[in-house]
Amino acid sequence: MSKKLILIVEDEVRQATEIALALEETGEYKAILAHDGLQALEQVERNRRWLGFAKNKISTIILDLKMPNMNGLQFLKELRKQEYFVTKMPVIILSAYEDKEKWQEVTDHQSGYVCGYCKKPVNMDELLLALQRIRGAESEVMIRQTLDKQYMKSRELKDVYIEPI
Repeated sequence: MSKKLILIVEDEVRQATEIALALEETGEYKAILAHDGLQALEQVERNRRWLGFAKNKISTIILDLKMPNMNGLQFLKELRKQEYFVTKMPVIILSAYEDKEKWQEVTDHQSGYVCGYCKKPVNMDELLLALQRIRGAESEVMIRQTLDKQYMKSRELKDVYIEPI
C-alpha cells in the first residue's frame, strides 16, 4: 500500500516537524510542510494531477489557523474556491483557539467542510485516528460530525465574550 501524502500547514516549525516525524514513523504517511497559507497553496498547486481534474497527490491537509501572510481560514476559503465540487480535500484543523466564529467558518457549507478540529497541544493519538478514518473513506461522515460539533459548540459558546484580536 502506498504512503498517503499529508500537507502540514503550521507556522511553528518545531510543531510542524514533530507532527511530520510522528506521521512518518507510522510508515503509512509521507509529510510535506508549509509554514503559511501561501506556501500551502503552492504545495497544493505543485501536487495537482491532470490540471486539477483528478484527485490531488495530497490526500489530507492538517491546517493551523493563526499564521502570518495568509492564515488558515483564508487558505481554506481559497482552497475550496479552486476545487471542483466532487473533489473536496479532507482538512483537519489544528488550533489553540476554539471560538464560535472560527467553528462557524471552518464548518461553513461553502468554504469549510473540515473533517476534524484538534486543539493544541496536539494529541497524536487523536490526530492519527482522524487520519485513519479519512484513509478509510469516512471523510463525509467526519464532516457531518464536525458540523454537529459546531452546532453544540455554538450553543456552548453563545454567552462567551471573545476578545477581538
